[in-house]
Amino acid sequence: MKHLGICIASGVLYYGFVADPPGGGPALPTHGAAERLMQQSGHSAADAARILDTHSRIKQDLREFCPGSVVLVATRQHAAWTYRKAFERASLTALTMLSCAELSVPCEEWKTERIGKLVGLEPQALAQFDHRVLGFETRPKYWTAGRAVAFAAARASSLESGA
Repeated sequence: MKHLGICIASGVLYYGFVADPPGGGPALPTHGAAERLMQQSGHSAADAARILDTHSRIKQDLREFCPGSVVLVATRQHAAWTYRKAFERASLTALTMLSCAELSVPCEEWKTERIGKLVGLEPQALAQFDHRVLGFETRPKYWTAGRAVAFAAARASSLESGA
């Protein structure tokens, strides 16, 4: 099965794609898969055209990768939100869930505590998820921006599914 972890950071969806190998064993990254999705620039965060474009692009990425599960990493920030940032985060979460529902892809939002427990890290340390665990020799692009957390979520999904 293929697993997609998504970390939303600074208005960007960071992707971590892994696939369970046919003979069993730990999930491995899917090379050539999209790394991130940035929203279209030139529009306000609440612009309907931007929201529609983002929805279409998320669905396109999901169709291309065909994950069997999607895990959205829940935010650790629970206070001091500006309206713009809260709207952006909530919109990206909702658009991802809507896209998954339209394509019949199971999607859940997991807290960092759940992910950390499965991958053996403290919840606040997911950004330090070791790329070598997935077989990467060097840190992939955007690792510290959000992909480490996205890959940790994808790995956690794979581990929980029993692969």
